[in-house]
Amino acid sequence: MVVEYSMNDIRLPSQVERLVVNAVIAFDKKRPLEKELHAAHNEMAERLVANGLGQSAFGLGIFVKQTKQYLEDRARYVSANLQKAIKSCQIDSYPELSAELKAFLFCHMGQSLKGATAYFEHIRPAFNGSPESTKQVEMEFMNVLTETDVDLDYFCADYETTERNRKRMTASELNDKNKQEAEHKTINIENFAGVFGNVTNSQVAVYDYGTINKLMIDRKVPTAIRRELEDLVEELEIAPAEKKKAIAGKMETWLSKHKEGLGTTAEVIGRFVGGLVKEAHKH
Repeated sequence: MVVEYSMNDIRLPSQVERLVVNAVIAFDKKRPLEKELHAAHNEMAERLVANGLGQSAFGLGIFVKQTKQYLEDRARYVSANLQKAIKSCQIDSYPELSAELKAFLFCHMGQSLKGATAYFEHIRPAFNGSPESTKQVEMEFMNVLTETDVDLDYFCADYETTERNRKRMTASELNDKNKQEAEHKTINIENFAGVFGNVTNSQVAVYDYGTINKLMIDRKVPTAIRRELEDLVEELEIAPAEKKKAIAGKMETWLSKHKEGLGTTAEVIGRFVGGLVKEAHKH
């Protein structure tokens, strides 16, 4: 069951709210709700015509499935950026953190959930859907938040444990631990070639963007170059599957263009970009 919250329940640090609100705005510009709902409606109509079903209630199921996928994508994006902002701002863990993250998620998903339900109710009569089905669909859309709420609970528990352990460690031990964790994160690449070199049946270390950004800052990589990569990483995160390869191509171009300017960070960043490109080519 999804707990309902109001804006008064959100007491996150202002810098966290600001970062995530800006990220949500960027997502909505690329994938506005109205456009996604029309796309789901069109998909439903095309499939009904193709199957000779006319104005059948079967089509409503198609609409609900596609719309729910969009809502899940948006909820996961908000959740991921909440987690990233908490880590980036190095917020100390506190008991109410999980509830406040879920409150933010609920409030910033509310309009999308209501809009999707209202659109369903608008088209339902034309496709012979029962009046009761609107309430069922509303609950199904609301349940999108259940998975992300659980994910936020796990994140907060892990974050609290990490913070507690970090305070017990010396600076030297912390550096060693971070190095070991970075080396441990790997993906298998069967056969991939690009500006990062030819890699066959090997493993390449993959770092999260926060680690990469800190490395570039430490090595004094120019801000403009860093922001180019940050924009591409964010664009890749929220892009539909069919656009990921094109964005991956931009990343390869970015790496080729700035390889010399990256200096000693080029190899590590090449592995990071290589991992993202490889993942993008799976779609």
